Amino acid sequence: ELSASGKIDGRFFKLNVDVAVKKRGTGLGIIVSDSDGFVLRGRGMFKDRVVNSEWAELDALIGGISFARSLNLNKVNFEMDCTSVVNRVRKARADITFLGHRIKEVQNMSVPFSALILDESIDAVKEWLISFVIGRLKIV
Repeated sequence: ELSASGKIDGRFFKLNVDVAVKKRGTGLGIIVSDSDGFVLRGRGMFKDRVVNSEWAELDALIGGISFARSLNLNKVNFEMDCTSVVNRVRKARADITFLGHRIKEVQNMSVPFSALILDESIDAVKEWLISFVIGRLKIV
């Protein structure tokens, strides 16, 4: 559990990130849970721009890293379901694309995260994101 000061008692935390891309924009969701799976915090964002899913997933990862830093989390397992972003972040290979350049920026961010995990079982995050984006689009 997060202490009043925002410091962590040395345990690992899990941070799930996911996106939903629709015609009018992109929804990003971030959920922080403890090692027992208890949800501690969450954040949802909507961007009024449409990008391909790979760029959206990378934006979600960057948002997750920033969120973890703002909570002073120092032992974090990141989970996401985008194989290409996970593999590109894990491997420091030469990539001269714009996406590759952005991934190098992620690798150089000074965040002490322990692992980037590919997890296909974050259905709750996906369901929430879809509801969030659809709800946002109805308002517009």
